[in-house]
Amino acid sequence: MARLPAHEIETLIETTIRNNIEKLCDKTEGPALEYILKCQEDIPAYNLVQKCITKITINLDELTLEVKPKGFKKLVEKHLNVSVTGCEEEFEIKAPYKTGRTKRGTIVIEPKDQTDVFNLPSASLKKLVQGVIWRSKHFEGMTLKDIALRENCSQAYVGTAIFTSFEILQSI
Repeated sequence: MARLPAHEIETLIETTIRNNIEKLCDKTEGPALEYILKCQEDIPAYNLVQKCITKITINLDELTLEVKPKGFKKLVEKHLNVSVTGCEEEFEIKAPYKTGRTKRGTIVIEPKDQTDVFNLPSASLKKLVQGVIWRSKHFEGMTLKDIALRENCSQAYVGTAIFTSFEILQSI
């Protein structure tokens, strides 16, 4: 396994915790839970991770976070001045991810459930647009060789862009 970028792992962990805050509180909290969700950015990320997570397991395609809600109760009281009962039981949160490479080879972490086409890296988005356009031209009867000549690139690149556009659209 390649070295994963620390900042992106940290961001994924913070985002996962913040997206699951309602699991850290008791369901009967009501208005207090709404206030916590609205003001959760007032709780520093460092404290949130330090006090609420007991263990992080990094697998090939997902992170497993072992969470202890008792630490969250203290954080809410300290930073938001709200008293909550909180959950007693520790639980796990799974955060799926996939790694990708940028044009220059840097490893990046992308959310696995990415649904917006426009959140793609610029190189992938460019290849997607080219592939969709060239695919429609090819289906209209233009050969890959003619498209390559017109676009001043290789025939192999045109074919790869077309197939990549299918793969990208299928994965979303």
